[in-house]
Amino acid sequence: MMHYFAYGSNMDERQMAVRCPGAVAVGKAVLADYRLAFTIYSSVRRCGCADIVKSRADNVWGLLYRLTERDMLSLDAYEGAPAHYRRLTIIVSDVFGNDVEAEAYEVANKEREHQKPSDAYLGMILDASARYGFPEDYRGILERVVCLSRFET
Repeated sequence: MMHYFAYGSNMDERQMAVRCPGAVAVGKAVLADYRLAFTIYSSVRRCGCADIVKSRADNVWGLLYRLTERDMLSLDAYEGAPAHYRRLTIIVSDVFGNDVEAEAYEVANKEREHQKPSDAYLGMILDASARYGFPEDYRGILERVVCLSRFET
């Protein structure tokens, strides 16, 4: 078993159940010295999708899962690794303050600083942030993300 840190739509446990049937949600965790960004456009979702970008003194909150190697390979396929997203090993802090080594994905070739997400895509992230009790200041950052207008899709 290995740990995986989800910070985008994979925080949706229903989506993860389809992608990785053996996934077990462990709980919320935080990645230090990174910020959440939307640096890639998904032609499947027709909007910008989440990424992590190094940024001193910032944090990204997410959901920590335990996955089998088979599930991790399945997730590689869903994430388009290594062409679209690449997997990297990071250290996150769990709710008990323990450092946990985990796998995460970052965009392999960042296109632009901000590819606007759709309301639905960002909504998945906002729902998870409320469900798992992410800090109010982080939820405020999410609420200020500029999304696609209905005329841009």
